[in-house]
Amino acid sequence: MNDVADRLNITKPALYHYFNNKEDILLECYRLGVGLIEEILNEVADCGNGLQKVEAFIRSYAGVMTVNFGRCVMRLDEGDLTSDARAEVRIYLAIVGGQTIRGAQCLWPAISICSTNSISYD
Repeated sequence: MNDVADRLNITKPALYHYFNNKEDILLECYRLGVGLIEEILNEVADCGNGLQKVEAFIRSYAGVMTVNFGRCVMRLDEGDLTSDARAEVRIYLAIVGGQTIRGAQCLWPAISICSTNSISYD
C-alpha cells in the first residue's frame, strides 16, 4: 500500500479512506478494465460490415489490453481473491463473455450460444 500511495502522491491514510485493502484496489482496477472492454464491444456494434467489426474489435481489444486497467483484467489470478471477490469477478466474466458471443453472432449468424464458456458452429 505504501508503493501505491507513493505512486499516487497521496498518503497511505488517504488511500485507506477510499479502499479497505489491496484486494479492493485490485477489484476497482478490474472493474475499470471490464468497463473499457464493454465500451469497445458497444462501439464495435456500429462499425459497418462483419469484417470491419472484427477488425475494429481486435484493434480495440489489443489497445485495451496494453493499458494498465486492461492488463489488470488479463493478469488477474482468481486464486489470490477472497470468495466474495472471486464471485464478483466471475459475474463480470459472464457478462463480458456473453456480450462477446452475442457480438460474434452478429458477425457470423451460424454461431450458436451453448454457454458463456463454449461456442458451437452450425
